[in-house]
Amino acid sequence: SLPSCGVPAIIPVIRRIVHGEPAVPGSWPWQVSLQYGNFF
Repeated sequence: SLPSCGVPAIIPVIRRIVHGEPAVPGSWPWQVSLQYGNFF
């Protein structure tokens, strides 16, 4: 594996998301879906 794999080119300013924020151009926005069985 490459040492830069999964590392964004731009270091995030905020380390956690609260209510979401617009993505910075050039960043890697991520989205997560937490599911248990058929429920979100």
